[in-house]
Amino acid sequence: MEEIIKISEGIGPNYASAYDDFVKEMRKVGFEVVENQYNDELEPEKVILAVTENYPLAGLSLDLIAQNKRLKELRERNPDHTIINIALRDAYDAYAIEGIDSFVTALGSNISNVKSMVNLLAGRVKANGQLPITPIDY
Repeated sequence: MEEIIKISEGIGPNYASAYDDFVKEMRKVGFEVVENQYNDELEPEKVILAVTENYPLAGLSLDLIAQNKRLKELRERNPDHTIINIALRDAYDAYAIEGIDSFVTALGSNISNVKSMVNLLAGRVKANGQLPITPIDY
C-alpha cells in the first residue's frame, strides 16, 4: 500500500487532472492507494508519495513556495517515514525542496508524463538518473 499525499492546490490553466490521473493509473497497475492530506495522521512505516505539480504562467510559478512548506510540514509530522516527492512538473527548484528522501520528476503533468511516472514506479521502465535540465542551486 502506498500513502499518496496531494501537496499542490490544483490551480492554474495547465493540465488540471494530473493528480487524479496519477492515482487512477497507480490503481490500474495494481498499487493499493490510500489518499491523504499532508497534515493527516498517517500509519507508521508507510512510504509516502508526495505529489507536487506546477502551474507556470509567464513570470510566475504559482503555489511552489506553499508546496515546499507543505512538504516540510509533512516531514516534521512524519519523521520516520520515507517520503518520495513525485514531481509531476519540472525540476528547476529540486534543490530547494526540504524534507524529502527522494525526488522523482516526470518533467510535466500531462497524461503521457503521468503514465511514464507510474511505469517507473511499477518497475516497467528504468530511470537513468540524469535530468535534462540543471536545477537552480539556491
